[in-house]
Amino acid sequence: MRSAGLRRLVLASLLAGASLAMTAEVGAAPEAMTLQVGAVTTKEEVPLGYQWDREWLLQDSYLYNHGLARICGAISSTVYLQGEGSLTRLWSDLGGDGSSVRDYHYPRVEPEYKDKCGYSFGLMDLSQGEKLVLVAIRGTEGQQEWLSNLNIADSTRRKGRYHEGFEKAARLVLQDLGAYLQEQGVEQDRAAFLVTGHSRGAAVADLLGAFLDRKEPAADGSIIATEPGRVYTYTFATPSSCTVIGERRAALYRNIFNIINPEDAVPELPFKGGSWDYNNIGVNFYLPTATKLKGDMKRYGELTAKMSVPFAQLTGRQFQPMPGSEDFARAVKNLQWAVGSVERFYKRRGKLGHTAMVNFIKRSLPETGEVSGKGFTEMLAEKNDEAALAVMNMHSADTYNAWILAGEPQEIYMRGTPTRCRLRVEGGGDKLVELKSLQGNLPLEITLALPGGEEVATYKDGETIQQAHAVNPELKAYIRTASFTVPEGEKLEVRLKAPEEGQKIAFELSTTLEANGENGLDKHQRPISAARKALKPGETVRFLINNRRAREIRN
Repeated sequence: MRSAGLRRLVLASLLAGASLAMTAEVGAAPEAMTLQVGAVTTKEEVPLGYQWDREWLLQDSYLYNHGLARICGAISSTVYLQGEGSLTRLWSDLGGDGSSVRDYHYPRVEPEYKDKCGYSFGLMDLSQGEKLVLVAIRGTEGQQEWLSNLNIADSTRRKGRYHEGFEKAARLVLQDLGAYLQEQGVEQDRAAFLVTGHSRGAAVADLLGAFLDRKEPAADGSIIATEPGRVYTYTFATPSSCTVIGERRAALYRNIFNIINPEDAVPELPFKGGSWDYNNIGVNFYLPTATKLKGDMKRYGELTAKMSVPFAQLTGRQFQPMPGSEDFARAVKNLQWAVGSVERFYKRRGKLGHTAMVNFIKRSLPETGEVSGKGFTEMLAEKNDEAALAVMNMHSADTYNAWILAGEPQEIYMRGTPTRCRLRVEGGGDKLVELKSLQGNLPLEITLALPGGEEVATYKDGETIQQAHAVNPELKAYIRTASFTVPEGEKLEVRLKAPEEGQKIAFELSTTLEANGENGLDKHQRPISAARKALKPGETVRFLINNRRAREIRN
């Protein structure tokens, strides 16, 4: 095996920058097997037990499959060790064709590719004459990929639709994937695609999954002819990639599942919310933390005991929860107020400016020489070993693998702390007054939508329609009140319309934090915000629920 110095190199490479979906029915008897999983902490292969059934890849990709998520976790960490053929061996053990595996752009220095990542493709026979195509994308390695992580918008220096470095890498993967399918003679309409990655690889996988879902043309205009129901995308420690909430939470992308540790700062980058407003595409699942589970520490203790077993196998040390890690992740997110807008980021001088960060990477990670492989975690370890371990506990692929092996979805994924919204109608007039005569259905039409227009739930004439969507607001309506939730970190637009005839209708829209068994909050909290208004017959008003507050949108 490799030296301690090279092992630390792997540590450095890892630092690149909801309600639970329905779970797929698992086959009657998936095969129990031991897989040699790449441990990125020690750069060794570690035997771990899994369940596997290739028939999972013939089911609907929009149904979350925890067994498949675990396999993807193993693949996304093992791809880091593909230099020794570890992924090829793992793919063969799963029943794939080892001879079909092709590797792309693994060298750290490729002058012709400034925004790229390393990845591998492979094939596996499924029943009914179908083929499974593996796309495993490696996380950050070397100076070029670190600079690409900082390429938010180098060409325009203005906020765009996607993170530019991730998008260029994803389009390169799409181009190579089309050529690979042609080379292998794969009938695209009889193929399923398994897309996975960790860290930078996760962000690229996120975009690639979306490109495949919508049949995005490659650079040469060719299109991979597959159906979204046959694209299975599972990512880990996923950085943000898209600024358009109406796109990243679109129903089309509900087959993209991002597993995120709230103690990990990397998924907070590029900055979420504020003027940057980047986020992941698809559905986010959040792993347990001591902070989030302060309402159920018994559950947290049981889960950490379970995950500590594979964690020790993968890392050679005991798992030690790091107090304050979630606060650190939140602090990283809040740095955007110091950095300013994307435009300001490119213009500003000093350590928080783009130019200074680029120069620091070039000095710290030269493309050649004895320290060419030295990473940030290794440099940190030279000064403070505990800090380096804290970084690893937050972001390591080994930690993600241990957590998803610790339990079933209902055990390990958290609801978090949504914003609970309450709409209260009190009757006629401009003021909220008690009007006991109000009977029948709630006298307002309610439309909940993503900023940009896509509806997620509606209420009209006593009927509530909940759209199949990545954002589930759980809209409920009664005679005088309605309630709904805004998942943590999301935004919703609320449109309220009064009946065409009748009297004015006064209402109050208030927001609070949801109290649940995970967060241990008091059920009787003071409102965070309360908006009051009276609507004339036929009048419509719009509110935006953002950062847990309701604000009226005025045209």
